[in-house]
Amino acid sequence: MRKSLIMMALYGGLAAAAYFGFINLLTGFVPIEDQGYLMISAQLPDASSLQRTGKLVNKVTKQLEKTAGVASWISVIGYSILDGSAAPNGAAVGVISDARFQPDPRCITDGFSAAKQRFRPILMTAISSILGVLPLVVASGAGAASRQAVGTAVFGGMVAATCLSVLFVPVFYVVIQRISEGRRKKRPGRG
Repeated sequence: MRKSLIMMALYGGLAAAAYFGFINLLTGFVPIEDQGYLMISAQLPDASSLQRTGKLVNKVTKQLEKTAGVASWISVIGYSILDGSAAPNGAAVGVISDARFQPDPRCITDGFSAAKQRFRPILMTAISSILGVLPLVVASGAGAASRQAVGTAVFGGMVAATCLSVLFVPVFYVVIQRISEGRRKKRPGRG
């Protein structure tokens, strides 16, 4: 009975922490990986004509003209991104944002700003998952051995995955970005 009360108190604290964290972190889930482009796919019903698809793309184009931060776009009528086929009921629109809205091109700055912005959401998700399996780790009673085995594996995996994603992903981003920049410099004439 005592362990149940402790677990319920931990769960209540976790729920309160998650609530206040999400209230104070309104933009934490906007991806830093935004590279300044957006792909829009429109899939009309199967019997739709190419003209009907064109009208839809014209509506999307007019909306893009009014949207701040959009530098240019390309529309492809008769192509479905979903299955990669030529179809009169499909359309693809590629949108490129204005350079002012793109992240700083320096890779180290990008890597560490991404790490900074994603740190709290990653930790909030990981802590809620880790604390969610904590009752399995400290299980007792009938069948406790199997619950403890599963709980320990998930607990350890979440701790390891959190450490890897917080510490190593930004470093790998910077390393891979530098390698690709080095290759571009060695081969002039290729973008």
